[in-house]
Amino acid sequence: MDKIKFTILGETGSGKTCYLLGMYYEMSAGRDGYSIVAPNRDESRRLVANFKNLTDASLGRKRFPEMTDALQKYNFELQHAFNTILPFEWIDYPGKWLDVSESASSGLTEVENSIYNSTALFICIDGENLTGNDTAEKIERVRDKCSRHISPYLAQLSGKNRGRKFPPIALIITKYDLCNRETDEEEILEVLQGSFSPLFERDDTFIVIVPVSLGSDLQDDDSRGKFSPINLHLPIYMGIWFALKNYIADLKRQIEVDKRTISNYNEMIRDEQDRFFLFKSNDKILSWRNRISENESEIRRLQNEISAMKQSYDRLERELYSINLTFINGRRRK
Repeated sequence: MDKIKFTILGETGSGKTCYLLGMYYEMSAGRDGYSIVAPNRDESRRLVANFKNLTDASLGRKRFPEMTDALQKYNFELQHAFNTILPFEWIDYPGKWLDVSESASSGLTEVENSIYNSTALFICIDGENLTGNDTAEKIERVRDKCSRHISPYLAQLSGKNRGRKFPPIALIITKYDLCNRETDEEEILEVLQGSFSPLFERDDTFIVIVPVSLGSDLQDDDSRGKFSPINLHLPIYMGIWFALKNYIADLKRQIEVDKRTISNYNEMIRDEQDRFFLFKSNDKILSWRNRISENESEIRRLQNEISAMKQSYDRLERELYSINLTFINGRRRK
C-alpha cells in the first residue's frame, strides 16, 4: 500500500497548526478506543510541549504557536486499543505557497503532487471570516481571504490532471467559537457554496464541512479562555476512514491475485499428472502443492486482517454520520 498522506491548506493565520495541536492533544489521550501517536520521540516531545502551552490559559497570547511560512511534516500512527492500525504523514503547507502567480515554483509543484498523492485534503477556513450578520459580506470575506487563493489553484490542478479525482475534502471552519453565535449550519453551507461553488458542482468529489474549535472564548482579547475542543477528531476520522477503505480494497485485490495463482498451480498439477508416467515429475507436483499451501495461508492472513480493519472502518463510519454537511458527487447526503 502507498504511504498514507494527509495534506492541509489554508490562508496564513487560519489556524492550521493550532488545529493539528488540538487534534493531537485530544487524540493522543484516546477517543472511542482510537489514539494517535508520534513514533519519533523528539517530534512527540515538541508536539506535547506546544499543546501544553496551548492549554495553559495563563500564557495569554503566548499560548499560541508563532505563525510560520515553513513547510511542516509530521509522521503519526493511528492506533486502536494501543494496536497500530495505520501510519500516516501529515503535511502542512504555508498559505503563501498557494499564490498562483508563482505557479512555476518548485513549491507549488510539490503541493500539487502532495494533493494527488493524499488520502484526504483538509482546507481550513478562518471562523473570523464568518462573524457578523451579513451573509453576503461573509461570502466576500471567505472569497477574498481563502477561496480566491485556493479555488484558482485547484482549477489549475484539475486542468493539468484531467481524469484524476481530487481526494476527499474536509472544509474545516477553524475558530468556530468566534462565529457560532452569529451563524448556523445552513448559513455555513450557503457561505461555503458561494465561496467554493466550482468545487460543489463537481460530480466526482466527496466533501464534508466541519466546524471545529479549541474552546469557547479562547480567542478573546486576553486569550485566557479554557481549552475545550469541539469536533477536532472528525476531519481526521474522515481521512482515516478513506485510508482504511483503500487499504481493505488493496487486501481484497491481493486475495484475488493469490486465488488466481492457486488456480494456475492446480492446472499445472493436473497437466503434470496427465503426462505419461515416465515423464511425470512428482517433485514438481510436490513443489506446486507447497506453493498452493503457502498462498492459502496468505489468503487466510489477509482475510483476518480485513476482518480486523473492517471493525475499525465500521466504527469510524458510524461516527462520521454525525457530520450533517456531507456531499457525495455533488449531492448532499440525506
